[in-house]
Amino acid sequence: MENEVQVLDEGININEIIYLIRIKWWIIAICFAVAVVGAAIYSFWIVDPVYSANALLFVGRESGENEGPMSIAQMQANERLVMDYREIIKSRSAAKDVVERLELDIRIESIQKRIDVQTVSNSRMFKLSFESTDPELAANIVNEMTQVIIIKAEEIVGVENVSIVDQADVPVDPIKPNKKTNVAVAGVLGLMLGVGIIFVIEFLDNTIKNADDVQKYLGLNIMGEIPTFEGEERGQGNNEKRNKVNLSPLARK
Repeated sequence: MENEVQVLDEGININEIIYLIRIKWWIIAICFAVAVVGAAIYSFWIVDPVYSANALLFVGRESGENEGPMSIAQMQANERLVMDYREIIKSRSAAKDVVERLELDIRIESIQKRIDVQTVSNSRMFKLSFESTDPELAANIVNEMTQVIIIKAEEIVGVENVSIVDQADVPVDPIKPNKKTNVAVAGVLGLMLGVGIIFVIEFLDNTIKNADDVQKYLGLNIMGEIPTFEGEERGQGNNEKRNKVNLSPLARK
């Protein structure tokens, strides 16, 4: 009957995990440091900050309407107008007017893509915003678009009921990148990567290091073990460490 070497599939227990992290902590430290430094360099010096300028507009009464409380039908009509104005702002013609009025060297499609309109729930207000790496440009485009939508509302819808509540100011603080978040996420990923590398190294390491490994991986029993000891060589003036381990496995049927 042939003796076969069988590898026992026994999971790593918590003590082994702690031991691996203790002896290979430097791998985790290196991965953490590289990830944090890399994220900091990218966030603070490589990527350009993006700014967002915002304006707030209000859809009021149509010209010629009687004063007094608005009916439910009038309020519903104005809410629909807000949605219509949203589509007008996102239109190619509105973006083209902004480019021509400001004499910008920007593609019309770029204006359409980066401009955003958000309606304020349960109200007749909507917010107009634009993102750019140039904060002054972002504010200029938003403010010009507010003028364009007032003109377009009269031309297309035939009403003059759009009012500017807040004009866009030049933004001071960028909205992205979020530097603190980037560094924190990179640090967590670095820790996870370090732990993962340790487990991969341990998984690929099939060398026998002690008596437990003999029983675990080879399925053999140990007859005896000579522990590590310190000895002194004769004829030499200094002590030397002699590490001898003699494992004598005996396979039992």
